[in-house]
Amino acid sequence: MEEKDFKKLLTEQTEEIKRHSKMLLEEFQGQLKVIAEVQIDHSHKLNALLEMVAINTETLDCPFLSASFENISDHGFDKTAIC
Repeated sequence: MEEKDFKKLLTEQTEEIKRHSKMLLEEFQGQLKVIAEVQIDHSHKLNALLEMVAINTETLDCPFLSASFENISDHGFDKTAIC
């Protein structure tokens, strides 16, 4: 093989490798973008759930405590454990 043909072949293969690398990079970036979008969406949903739990915990009305159990702590029980 002559040096001229070798250089031409080397140049063609180098360009092919560059195109293939660029294609792989674009595909990877596209998949990474999808993963990031899903992660962000899940994070927003989790934050909303945690906020709902916090609000519900603050406004929790314990149905197990009626007037007859108001002094339950006098008998060694923890009112908060019942709720």
